[in-house]
Amino acid sequence: MALMWKKAAIAAAITSTVIISLGLSAGNQGDIAWYQFAIHQWAAGALPYIGHMVEYPPYALIIFGLPWLIDDSRYLLIFLVMAFIIDIAIKAILFRLGQKKPEDSRSWLPLLAYSIGAVLCSYVYLQRFDLWPALIGLIAVLLFIDRKHLSSGAMLSIAVGVKLYPIVFGLPMLAIAIREKQWKRFAIGIIAGALPILLLSFVLPWWRFALVQGSRGLQAESIYASAIWLAHLIYGVPAFWIHTTAWFEVQGPIASAVVPWARIFFGASMIAATVIATRSAWRASSRGAVGIGRLSRILLIPLLAFVAFNLVLSPQYMIWLIPMAALAALEGSIWPVAMILLAAALVPAFYPSYQYFSANGLDLLQTWALFARNMLLAVSCIWLAVSEWRARVS
Repeated sequence: MALMWKKAAIAAAITSTVIISLGLSAGNQGDIAWYQFAIHQWAAGALPYIGHMVEYPPYALIIFGLPWLIDDSRYLLIFLVMAFIIDIAIKAILFRLGQKKPEDSRSWLPLLAYSIGAVLCSYVYLQRFDLWPALIGLIAVLLFIDRKHLSSGAMLSIAVGVKLYPIVFGLPMLAIAIREKQWKRFAIGIIAGALPILLLSFVLPWWRFALVQGSRGLQAESIYASAIWLAHLIYGVPAFWIHTTAWFEVQGPIASAVVPWARIFFGASMIAATVIATRSAWRASSRGAVGIGRLSRILLIPLLAFVAFNLVLSPQYMIWLIPMAALAALEGSIWPVAMILLAAALVPAFYPSYQYFSANGLDLLQTWALFARNMLLAVSCIWLAVSEWRARVS
């Protein structure tokens, strides 16, 4: 049986890689053009966060600059190739993880799940820089499991410096580090990884990236916007599908009224998810080392809350979930992982599409697919949270 799952996982990984490689010849879908434009602006003297606003943390600027340093005339291709290499690196890591227990069928599920999820996100997979924090965050978690707390803390800090979302891993991992009496090494690693950003504070107000995100309304794919747009199509609730700076929002009187409540709900859900995950990490580590499957399931709780209940939910956010969901397949019920993959499978039903980019917005069938995607993510988060809250100390 294990051999069968191994063959299935390897076949899925190879097939996935071939399909994703087709994206190397794709045209620029927008984001990469912005990355290159931003580099040109900075090279011309418009300082990031001052003369030219940036919505990402400082380490992301290094990623944007790499293709420019190599060959600006081939910026798009170089960026795509780098993302493709990262995809292969993640698969190699998961393959090695399977090789540690080749006789265990479940040890091959992470590679299988990730390969499937990567294909489902293939349209945006190479066109965004989200694979970078996904890989760095994955390495941070694996180093932590190997009790390399100093390196893990540094990698986690770097991941946060690339894109903010891995910050949700911090408190649960710190709780385990405290239990293992390794919190000082973990904390030193975090400080070391963040030191360049801290020093940069004396030159650039990089924290302004948060202002861009904080000023946004209900992004069209968020759970709140999808519910309002569905009500608009079925019941005629007043709502508008509006293109703003670089994204689409659902606007209107109801959307405006929902925004402050959505922010409160998002904040409350993040607090609850973080408390549950940290409590679970503390309890799970009370009788020994926590395995990679259990830790991944714990970390998925705040990560899912950050994605599912956020006011912003862009297509590439699924890339954040898939590696951790793949690792979570090692332990416990497979249903939350299956729901995440099903949610990813629904994305192509509405994005990319003519309706998504039009002023009329998604049609009814596409909106149902969007709403179902969001509900699957929410249910998966709640499922894991309840399971971990009820879990016995083991």
